[in-house]
Amino acid sequence: MRGVGAGTRIFELLERTSKIHPGQGQVLEPSRRGVVNFENVKFKYPSRPEMQVLDGFDLELAPGTSIALV
Repeated sequence: MRGVGAGTRIFELLERTSKIHPGQGQVLEPSRRGVVNFENVKFKYPSRPEMQVLDGFDLELAPGTSIALV
């Protein structure tokens, strides 16, 4: 039954409409490109405040780099 519930939730998420529409936004000027740094990031989901997901997370992204956090 847990598997059925999880499958149902996945289909609910897939059917959602994104609040961020693809193709919108602004193109950055070339002078605004550079390294992006995240330092000592901490994160907890509001629904599970007792569970620290990220604690002291550091990341440096060079221009042109793509990354996905899963």
